[in-house]
Amino acid sequence: MNASIAESAVEQAGESFRALRRGITRSRGFSLHVCTCDSPATRDQLIRNLAASMPAVPIHRYELADTDDDVLEATATVLADAAPGPVMVVGVERVLGDDAHAQRFLSGLNLRRGEWPTRIPYPVVFWLSRRMLGRLTAGAPDFFDWRSDTIEFPELSSVESHPFATREWQFGVSPRVSKEEQQERVKELEARIAAVRQSDDERVIRNRAEWWDELAVLKWVRGDVDEALRIYTEEQIPVYERLGDLRAKAVTQGKIAGILQGRGQLDEAMRIRIEEELPVFERLGDLRAKAVTQSKIANILKTRGQLDEALRLLNDEVLTVHSLFGAAHQKAVTLGEIANILQDRGQFDEALRIYTEEQLPVYERLGDLREKAVTQGRIADILQTRGQLDEAMRIRTEEELPVFEHLGDLRSKAVTWGQIADILKARGQLDEAMRIYTEEQLPVYERIGDIRQKAITLAMIADILKARGQLDAALHILTDEVLATFARLGDLRSKAVTWGKIADLLKARGQLDEAMRIRTMEQLPVYERLGDVRQKAITQGKIADILQDRGQLDEALRVRTEEELPVYERLGDLREKAVTLGKIADFLQARGQLDEALRICTEEELPVYERLGDLHGKAATQGRIADILQTRGQFDEALRIYTEEQLPIYERLGEPHEKAITQGRIADILRTRGQFDEALRLLSDEVLPVFERLGDLRSLLFCRIDIALTLLARGRTDDHAQANALLCQALAAPNHLRIPEVGQIEQMLQHVGMVCDSMT
Repeated sequence: MNASIAESAVEQAGESFRALRRGITRSRGFSLHVCTCDSPATRDQLIRNLAASMPAVPIHRYELADTDDDVLEATATVLADAAPGPVMVVGVERVLGDDAHAQRFLSGLNLRRGEWPTRIPYPVVFWLSRRMLGRLTAGAPDFFDWRSDTIEFPELSSVESHPFATREWQFGVSPRVSKEEQQERVKELEARIAAVRQSDDERVIRNRAEWWDELAVLKWVRGDVDEALRIYTEEQIPVYERLGDLRAKAVTQGKIAGILQGRGQLDEAMRIRIEEELPVFERLGDLRAKAVTQSKIANILKTRGQLDEALRLLNDEVLTVHSLFGAAHQKAVTLGEIANILQDRGQFDEALRIYTEEQLPVYERLGDLREKAVTQGRIADILQTRGQLDEAMRIRTEEELPVFEHLGDLRSKAVTWGQIADILKARGQLDEAMRIYTEEQLPVYERIGDIRQKAITLAMIADILKARGQLDAALHILTDEVLATFARLGDLRSKAVTWGKIADLLKARGQLDEAMRIRTMEQLPVYERLGDVRQKAITQGKIADILQDRGQLDEALRVRTEEELPVYERLGDLREKAVTLGKIADFLQARGQLDEALRICTEEELPVYERLGDLHGKAATQGRIADILQTRGQFDEALRIYTEEQLPIYERLGEPHEKAITQGRIADILRTRGQFDEALRLLSDEVLPVFERLGDLRSLLFCRIDIALTLLARGRTDDHAQANALLCQALAAPNHLRIPEVGQIEQMLQHVGMVCDSMT
C-alpha cells in the first residue's frame, strides 16, 4: 500500500471511528449500529481503542458461536451481571456462512425486534465483513430499519489504528476540555445546525436534535442556563413531538426538570417527573427508565425533607425493579441513594454498612473505578463527621485522587482536593487549605469553565478569611462574586445559602439588624418556597441565635422548642436535634437554670453523639457540661472534664483551634483560683501562639483581653502597664474586627484609671 493510499485509509478510519463513538456516547438507551471491517485484527484493535477512548464506559464484546440463533438472549446474558454499557457483537459472518443457522438467526432478529429496547437499553454494534452486509440487512429488514448508522472501516495496521484511542467522557461535558475548546465546539455545533436548519429529512432532523442536545449541555455548564432551557423546550421537544418519539421527548423533559430542580423550582420539576416522564415510560413498558425517574423523584422528596417517602420509593419501587432485572450496577446506585438519606438522618452505622458491604463489592466486581471512588468518598464523609480525620484523609489521598487522575477527571479531582482542604481547615491548617483552594481547585474550574464549582470554592475561601478575622475581604467575595454567580445561574438554593454566610459575617460584626433582615427576608422565603423544611429549621435556629444575642431570650427559646426541634424529630435527624438541645441548654444556663441545662447535656445530648460516634460533638457537649459546673463553682470536676475529656479528643482529632479555646477555659478557672502565673503561662505560651499561627485575629483579640484581665487580677508592679497596652490594642483594632464588648472595655479602662491615645 503506497503512502497516499495508507494516509487515505487512516483518514477514513478516523472519521468512521469518531462517528461510531459519537453514536454510542449520544445514545439514550437502545441504539443499533452496523460496522463493516474485513480484517478481524483491525476490528479487534478498533474495539480495544473504543474502550480506551471511554475509560469510564464498560465496553462488552460478545462473539457469536456457530449455533447461536438467538442473539437477543446472548446479548442479555452478557449484560445480566455486568456494568451497563455498549455491546460489540462479532462473529456474525460465521453464523451467516451456515445457511441452516443463518435463516433461524435472521428470523429471530425480525421476530424479536420489539423486545430489544426494553431488554437491551444500551447501544449494540454488529461487526461483520463487507461481503455479508447485504445478506444481514436483507435477511432481517425490519430489525435493521432501526439502525442509526452503517459505518465502514478499512483494514489498518495496529500502529495506524492506535491514535484513535483518544478519550471521551460520559458524564456531560468532558472535564479534560478547556473553556476555550468548549467555545470552539459551540461554534462548530452552531455552524452545523445553521447549515441544515431547513432540512426536512428525518435522519438530518435527528442529527440536528443531537447537536442541539450537546449544545444545551455546553451552555448549561458555561452558566447560560436560560439558553439551555430554551434549547430543550423550543428546539428539541417540538422535534420529538413531530417525529412521534415519545421516549426522546420524555428524556428531554427530564433534563428540563433537572435544570428546574437545580434552580429550586421543585414543584414544577416534580410535576414534570410525575406527569410527563413517568406516564411515557409506563406506556412503553420501560420499567428501568421508570425506576430511574422514580429515583429522581425521591431526590426531590429528600430535598424537601420528606425522607420517609423518599426511602419508601427507593426501597419499594426502584430497588425492586433493579433487583427484578438483575441490574447489579443500578441496584448498587440505589442502595447508595438510600445510604445518603440515612447519613442525613445521622444513622451513620447503617449508612456505612451499605457503602462498605453493599456498594463497594459490586463496583469492585464490575471494575467500575469511578463509582468505587465516589463511594469511598462518601465513607470518608462519615469518618470526617465522626472526627476520624486521619482515615478520612487517607481515603481522599490514596483511594479517590489516584482514580480521578487515572480517569483524567479534572473536575472530580478538584472536588476531592477541596474535601482534603476541608479536613485541613478542621485541623487548623488554614494556610495549606487556602493554597489548595487557590492553586488546585480554582485554576481547574476556570480552565473548564465551571462557574458553579468556582463559586463554591470562592465561598470556601471566604470561610477561611472569616476564620482569620478578615471580614471585609470575605464579605466582598461572597457578595460580589459568589452571590452574583448563583443569581446568574438562577440557583435559588445556593443563593440562599450564600445569603446565610453573609448574615453570619454581619452577626460577627455586631450588625444584628441586617443579619436578621437577611435571615427573615432573603433565606426563609426561599426555603419555604422550595419546601425544604430542614434548611428552614436551620435558618430559624440562626434567627434564634440573633434573638439570644439581642437578649430576647423568651422568643429565642420559643423558636428553638416550637420551630426547630419538631422538624428534626419528624425527620429523625438525631444530630440536628442534639445540636438544638445544646443551644437550649446554653440558654437555660444563661438564665441560671443550671440543673435543667445539665440534665439536657448529660441525658439528651451526650448519648446521641456517643451513639453516632461523633467525637467532636461529644467533646463540645462535655465542654458545655464543664462550663455549667464551673458556673456552679465545681471547679475540680470542670477542670477534670476540660483536661481529661475534651483536650485528648481535640488532640486526637488534630483540632488546634478547639484545643486552644479549651485551654482558655482552663485558664479562666486558674485565674478564679488565684493561680495567676499558671493562667498567664497557659494563655501566653499555649493559646496565643495558636491563634497567631492560624491567623484568627478575632480570637487573638479576646485572648489578649483575657491576659489583660489576668494581669490586672495579679496586680504586680508592671502588670498594670501591660494590661493597659493589651486593652488599648483591642480598642485600636480595625473596624471590621471591633467586638461587641468594646463599650465594656472602655468602661473597664476608665474604672482602673487607664488611658489610650484614641481616648484622649
